[in-house]
Amino acid sequence: MHRALIGSVIIVTAVLFAGLVFAHGDLDDLDDTHKDMFKRMVKNFFSPEINGWGIGLNTATDTYLVAKFHGVSVKTLPRSVVNDIIRQAKAENITDWDTVRDRIQAALQANGTVKSKGRIKINKINYILTGISKSESTFSADIKNLPDFDSCKDQNVSAEDCENQAAKVGDLSLARKTAEFEEKARVWAGTMNFNSSAYTFVALVNPRGK
Repeated sequence: MHRALIGSVIIVTAVLFAGLVFAHGDLDDLDDTHKDMFKRMVKNFFSPEINGWGIGLNTATDTYLVAKFHGVSVKTLPRSVVNDIIRQAKAENITDWDTVRDRIQAALQANGTVKSKGRIKINKINYILTGISKSESTFSADIKNLPDFDSCKDQNVSAEDCENQAAKVGDLSLARKTAEFEEKARVWAGTMNFNSSAYTFVALVNPRGK
């Protein structure tokens, strides 16, 4: 599940990298070493929010589904801000990406926007979770088809817009079930609407989920 969390964050950082690839001039080409450098930086700006798996039951049709899901909070910058940082670096004849990274990191710390991102795998098929709302005892989100991020990149569409354009196929709403003998309840329950069918959904949530 940790790999899935990191994978989700790397997809989000496409907003950053889409702005980096156009830089040439005195800056070196953005090779794999530089990309890894930026990935490591951005990982410092995310934290897990929820992580679990569950079963949904539709009693009317006597059908069920299984799902694994996770959500993270990520701090991001608009692509235009990243582009402006790179243009300024080029104007100053800066030749290394370390300086650019430091400036982007400072901008993230000062002006980054925190957003919640998530993934859910339903019956072994991956989807994204958007419009996430999370509290100590509730969680809700829309379920959308997994976008074709490569195609969006080819069309110069940001990862954020790519997700926004994805087709909605359902939604999930859960609440933590507490018990006197449990210091931190792991059982969450609620509803999942998926592909025009309604399910009662019960999930076990990782204790590290807030």
